[in-house]
Amino acid sequence: MRATRHSGEPVRVLLGGGIGCGKSLAGRRFAELGAVVVDSDTIGHAVIAVGGEAYTPVSHRWPGVMTEFGIDRERLGRIVFGSTTQLRELEAMTHPAIIKRIVAIAEEVDDLIVEVPLILELPGDWTTVYVDASPDRCLRRAIDRGLDEESVRMRMDNQPHRCEWLAWAEQTLDNNGTPEELAERVDGLWRELLA
Repeated sequence: MRATRHSGEPVRVLLGGGIGCGKSLAGRRFAELGAVVVDSDTIGHAVIAVGGEAYTPVSHRWPGVMTEFGIDRERLGRIVFGSTTQLRELEAMTHPAIIKRIVAIAEEVDDLIVEVPLILELPGDWTTVYVDASPDRCLRRAIDRGLDEESVRMRMDNQPHRCEWLAWAEQTLDNNGTPEELAERVDGLWRELLA
């Protein structure tokens, strides 16, 4: 899919935030406005799938997560989100391939929004945007999506804290209100980005 405009510089946004913050909701609104929106988690799943760039090193490092169909991501998640050291190992195996794929997509589209659950630094000129919501709201939203509280808390503990996101972000989208309020904020930011 190619988002095309006839004037102006391409928009490049890293849309960050932890689990349950609402970055996917913000991403859907950006897509409605004409951007190509990519979820880095989806790319992460692809790079550890059979044939993916990180499949072999991950399968060798954590043989207990292997099934006849490949890597059991849920089992892998329980291991790495329970250990900061192992999470960093996984990131070292997967992030180079994820970044390479994002850069390749950016070369093909005009306006690109990339949803990121962790702070990523990419080559090129990217606007960093943090979707901000209180930890209680994030927890409740993630549980409402069907995740169990323990696994949500483990993920939250291993994602950047609010102060880290705020230090990283050039812009912030407050998502402590309604979906309609978030959509209005996304609309305003989109107008700024296109200006």
